[in-house]
Amino acid sequence: MRNNLNSVLLEGVLVGNPVKDRPDNGRETCYLTLSTTSCFGNAGQASEEEEVSVFDIEVKSKALIDACSAKGRGGARVRVCGKLKQKRWKGPFNEDFSRIVVIAEHLEFKRNDA
Repeated sequence: MRNNLNSVLLEGVLVGNPVKDRPDNGRETCYLTLSTTSCFGNAGQASEEEEVSVFDIEVKSKALIDACSAKGRGGARVRVCGKLKQKRWKGPFNEDFSRIVVIAEHLEFKRNDA
């Protein structure tokens, strides 16, 4: 079996503080919410528009979880490299649900003045 490319690079602002948890598998995980803003249209013109997207990030590496604990605060600028993962589950009436999360493989906290 062959792996296909699954890679994502996001840079944005943390929405709230990171949350640590120990899910059913017992492995500590840190959850972040990242907001990104994209501008399009004519730069500097009144017609320039902003589009905001919000992404759920999961951090499983101990070193990255420690970095999130030390530096992660709401409003912090962060660059995340990782991969997308689709989570699927059945609802109480056997309906199908899914959501896409980013599994962080690298995290970089940026200076807010940069």
